Amino acid sequence: PMSAPSIASMQIDVPELGTAVGGNHGDFSLNGQVIDYKRRPPGIASNRGVFCIRVRGESMAPRFEEGDLIFVDPNRPTKGGDDVLVEMKPQRAGEPGNAYIKRLVSKTPTKIILRQFNPADAKVELQAEKVLRVSYILTLADLVGV
Repeated sequence: PMSAPSIASMQIDVPELGTAVGGNHGDFSLNGQVIDYKRRPPGIASNRGVFCIRVRGESMAPRFEEGDLIFVDPNRPTKGGDDVLVEMKPQRAGEPGNAYIKRLVSKTPTKIILRQFNPADAKVELQAEKVLRVSYILTLADLVGV
């Protein structure tokens, strides 16, 4: 049987990007600053686009709790049922836009429909033209490579 890689063999090179608590409408804002580097799990050994962030807020509890570290792949296509990081275009040049961690329900040419768990089953609709990107949140299976 194949043995699992040792923790020591995992490179510490996945950038952790900083967040700031969001305004009235966002969970937080993603400031783009690298604040730390985390170990690269085997399932993403060759995926250099992945980054990680800490969860802010309680909107996705119990799936994601305040302070949880999540790994995000901005290049992987998303579909309904995926947990996603949604980054909005900035309202003012040079400032980060609001960001959300939600479950993707569906995408249309004009709307992105999301769901959060707290309050229970609340829906969030965003205008597609205001969205910068929708990025896939990697699962444990993705990270360990199963």
